[in-house]
Order: sequence, then C-alpha cells, then structure tokens
Amino acid sequence: MPPENPDTEADRLAGAIAAHADSLRTGALGKHFRLADATFRLFARARNTIYRISSAHDWFLKLTRDGAHAPLVHERQGAAAIYSALGGHPSYNGPPVSRVSVDPAFVLTAAIPGTTLSRAFFIRSWIPGTARSLEGALTALGSLLGTLHNRARTAPDTLPATTRPFLVIGTLLERGTRDDGVTDAIRSWYHSQPRSDEGAVFQHGNFRLDNVLLSRGRLALIDFENCGTGSRYQDVSRPISELLLTRALVAFPRHRADRAMSAFLDAYAAASPVDPDSLADYLRARLARYYLETQARGFRARIGGVPVVKHKLADVVMGAMGGGFGAELLRGQS
Repeated sequence: MPPENPDTEADRLAGAIAAHADSLRTGALGKHFRLADATFRLFARARNTIYRISSAHDWFLKLTRDGAHAPLVHERQGAAAIYSALGGHPSYNGPPVSRVSVDPAFVLTAAIPGTTLSRAFFIRSWIPGTARSLEGALTALGSLLGTLHNRARTAPDTLPATTRPFLVIGTLLERGTRDDGVTDAIRSWYHSQPRSDEGAVFQHGNFRLDNVLLSRGRLALIDFENCGTGSRYQDVSRPISELLLTRALVAFPRHRADRAMSAFLDAYAAASPVDPDSLADYLRARLARYYLETQARGFRARIGGVPVVKHKLADVVMGAMGGGFGAELLRGQS
C-alpha cells in the first residue's frame, strides 16, 4: 500500500491535534506517545510547546503555551504570503505542506531537513575553505528577502508586523540604565528626530539567521509569528546586525563576517534598492537594543557560543552612531 499523501496526512493529523489541543499544549500526554497513528515526541516547552511527529512523513508541531490566538494570525498570514512570493524561487526550500489553525492555536508543517544558517555560519567560519559556501548562502538569503519584499502582496486587512524596534529603544531608555558614554550617544541619537516603526512592505518580522534553515543547498524560512506590514529595513537590518556583532566577540574571523554581510547586501540591493540612511537607523536601533539589554545583564552575553567583550561592543555601537554609517556599509567599507 503506497504511503499516505502528505496533504491527506496533514489533514488527518490536524484534526487529531485540534481534538487534543489542550493536552498537547500543556504536555499532559507525556514526552513520547502515539496519537492518530503517529509518534509524537515533545521537543521543547518554553514560550511555545513544540513536538516532532513521525508518521508516513515527518512533521513539526508548534502550539502556543497559553493558547493565545494572536501569534497564529500572524503565522497564518506569513505562511500564505511567503509561500506565494517564494514558492517558485530556485533558492527556496520551505515546507511544501503546512496547516495553521487559529482556534485552537497551532501550526503543523512538514519537517525540513537541515540546520540553521546561524549554526552553519558560526561553525564554518572557522573552517578553511568554506568561504564560498557561506557567501553563497548569504547571497541566496539576500535574493530571497528582496524577492519577498517585492512580490508579497498586502491587503487592507493585513496586520502590521509585531516588531517595533524604535518603540523598544524608547522603552529601554525610559526604564533607566547605568549611564555611560555609549548610553548617552544612544539617547542623543534616539531623541534627535522622530522615527516610525510603520511601513507598507510585507516583512518576515524576525529575520534572524536562526530562523533560516540551510536545507539541501537551499534555504527555508521559519517562525512567522511576527509577520506583517512594516519597513523593509526591519528585515534587512536583522542579519546585518548579527554579522556586525561578531566584532564584539573575544575572537572571530572578521573577514568571514564582512564578506558574508557584503554578499547579503549586494544580493538584496540587486533585487530592491536600499536607502543607506534608513538602513543605518534600523541598524542603530538593533545594536542599541543589544547594548542596553546586555548592559542590564552585566555584559554577560555570548554570540554563537563566544563571549562578548564589553569594550568591543561599545566600539561597535559607537561606530554605528556616527554619521555616514549606512553609506559605509553599502560601499563595503564598514
């Protein structure tokens, strides 16, 4: 007998998940059990409850821990927009089958083999001879993001993305921090002119390198809980800020990060023009947030498993606060 069609299996599993959503959400069925002729394995219980499911095919299940529906509304509109925009892209290998339910709140997707781009980058950057593959992955990522921003359609009822970088900086500054030269520079920049988190471009909203899977030589995007309309620079700035922050580590092959950043930016700019001043402002917000949050923790932080050095982090943030920062990035002279 041939294996069950993936779409048919997804519908069958989704029905069983909906019927047992409360027990699955709370982990009441245990860490390993059978349900609807499938094996469920509890993978994580933090902000969300996550399972791996094995049947004729392999699946990934995420339920909100508190049963909240709002994240799944964003997840549903993100899955639809991203599949529509990127489904035919030669570099995209997203899940071919998914089911998103708002009530009860869960998302079921076909499992994607591979590793996160973040993990691949932080491991391979130390290995000789991997530069071409890393730069190729970041080139593909820039192309995918440019395609998403150009092709994804929005409607009057499309929800705004939930990420609000400038609002977060204001909140962090209002909470009070230990003043130093970097904090003073952040505060001066923040209050120099009004900045908006709004925009009309459909964005992923949480475009971290660990929300990108490197799968069989192609890329897949995951975690659509923040998807919605906003500024394109909300997405563009995220991987760039992660690459810039490698300069604050005890040790890291900086040339690898710089080349990866240039590859990403060049590919994105080829698909969609970039305004250096707008990009710089979003990068400042990301780096400022990281500094303020790290300062609150006593600068005990790691990136890719490598410790962050306080004075190096201060240098990165202060460099970003200077004029011409965005133009330097686009010229590859950061």
